[in-house]
Amino acid sequence: MSTKRVGQILREAREERRLTVRDVSKDTNIAIKFILALENEDYSQFPAETFAMGFLKTYSDYLKLDTAFIMNMYRGEKMEEAHAPLEELTKPTKPIVNSVKGDRIKVITIMFIIFFILFVIIIFGVFLDDSNNGSIESKTEPVEKKEKPVESEALIPKSISFSELAVPEGKYAPFIVTQEKGVRFSVGNKECRIFIKEVKESADGDVAVMGFNIFPDKYIHTFEVRENATSILSYEEPKLASLPKKVFVKAQVVTFRSAKLLFSLGQEENANTDSNISSGDVPIQLTLKFVK
Repeated sequence: MSTKRVGQILREAREERRLTVRDVSKDTNIAIKFILALENEDYSQFPAETFAMGFLKTYSDYLKLDTAFIMNMYRGEKMEEAHAPLEELTKPTKPIVNSVKGDRIKVITIMFIIFFILFVIIIFGVFLDDSNNGSIESKTEPVEKKEKPVESEALIPKSISFSELAVPEGKYAPFIVTQEKGVRFSVGNKECRIFIKEVKESADGDVAVMGFNIFPDKYIHTFEVRENATSILSYEEPKLASLPKKVFVKAQVVTFRSAKLLFSLGQEENANTDSNISSGDVPIQLTLKFVK
């Protein structure tokens, strides 16, 4: 046994137990390339000598060998290599160089194949896109017409700023809104925003077009208010389903410069301006001022 080297002892012990390199790797968590390096005594594969010694000890223990004897043999072989003649040490240089050249050729070949496959995929994708371009456009065009309501995709103008208002329960809170300034208030756990979009003239009087948003949704609900008329913002509307309570908006005065509005939450009968608002219903008085 003393005439054998460490790598040969490891290989023969593994083969006697009818174990494959893959079996050893699975049981010891040592990479296959390091197991082969130990059996071939190619210690250059290890990042440092401590790794080689650690894996050698683990492998020897796994094969139930005399680990102390194996480690001493390893140290002796390393000492012999350190004192070996210079020619002996430089012998592997040529095959190593050839192996490096071979590896470079393999890498270049693999890279060429990868680039070629990518080129074919790109060309195929461009061709497929051009061939389907007409059919895709014809399919999407009618969809755009059906989704025409612009207000669902509209955004609040960046020029509008919002004032935070604390609205007490059972009392009216006055609001003054201009085309540059909107109102922000809470309905339950939702933050709502109201702002002016435009004012239209009609035979029955001026009509204020309002924008209503439940933040952070992007959807802008558009509704109109006119004098002595009440508009209802309800969770029964699919796009307003997240609204906790109904919001009643009653216009008292609408002119080309301003609109005086009364806001109430909850049941419609609680919007009476001459009676107290029941618990949980918050009325808001809003004056909208339009700058010409």
